[in-house]
Amino acid sequence: MTDLNENNIFRRLDNDRIKEEILSLVKQDNPFLEVFEKTNVVENQWGDKALYYGTQPAPGLEWKRKKSDLKFGEPNVFTHELELVIKNLYYSMANPQIMKFSLGTTERTQNLIAQLIAEIGEAASNDLLSKCVELLCTDDNYRDTALIKKNPADKEFEKPEQVFRWILDTSAGMCFLSKAFNKGYYEKKILPDPADPDKKTSVGWIPVNVSSYKKENLILIIDPQVMNTMVEAIMIRAVNYDLANLEKRFGKVIEVPLVNGYKFIILDKKAFAIRYAIKEGVLTEEEPATMNTWYYSHIWAFAGSIPFANQAAWVERA
Repeated sequence: MTDLNENNIFRRLDNDRIKEEILSLVKQDNPFLEVFEKTNVVENQWGDKALYYGTQPAPGLEWKRKKSDLKFGEPNVFTHELELVIKNLYYSMANPQIMKFSLGTTERTQNLIAQLIAEIGEAASNDLLSKCVELLCTDDNYRDTALIKKNPADKEFEKPEQVFRWILDTSAGMCFLSKAFNKGYYEKKILPDPADPDKKTSVGWIPVNVSSYKKENLILIIDPQVMNTMVEAIMIRAVNYDLANLEKRFGKVIEVPLVNGYKFIILDKKAFAIRYAIKEGVLTEEEPATMNTWYYSHIWAFAGSIPFANQAAWVERA
């Protein structure tokens, strides 16, 4: 006789363990989470907005005998609001009693249900990956001087050595203090209008002096077709492969199809932030009439570009 308590075999599985397995699966399948998941992101009480907090050290002071002669400032603290990019309900459904009848044992049934639940993580990972690519391939993220726009008619990738050199030069430039690769922070200024004697409010970005310090802090996100061109034209033919190997010149190289004409992006680890959460683990709902059990997971993610950190991109559009 079938034990009706086995109708919901999921109850035999530890909910926290399943939650961790889903998170682990999402991170395993999503290279952006590995690099850009941040803890210095704070959600508001309603959970629909989040702020990223970034800092810059205060400048050094010349030593004085009296503390009163030292002009202390405060470290710069910048904030940037992140968009709620995923607020989805992911789900799966199983009929444990019929599955057990077909599979023969409780253990096999549990394993299959666990696999169905794990696929929730795969679906969420795919959505987050697509959204991250969309956000990264947005012109507003980049300072004008750090967004290289080319026309496909120029056939730049027929001269891959020049593109390769730009990748090397840009990544090297980001390792020193510069304002060239960030938009900075957004500030309202009161500026005089030459056409009007009255002062008017103007809004603008103020770049900040930042450094990524070392290439290990830089990430290269590159379209697979471009990567294949670099490998074929530069890396394979290099006399010293290690010097030409992009994997050794960045903290991480992420190959992923890009959109909106983007070919590759170079950015600091701090230049993109993700806050990812599974709300309340995995919830279940039984249907006595059908013997079905539904498994639900509410997954939310905040993500966005951080304008006061180094980032640059190469785009081709007609």
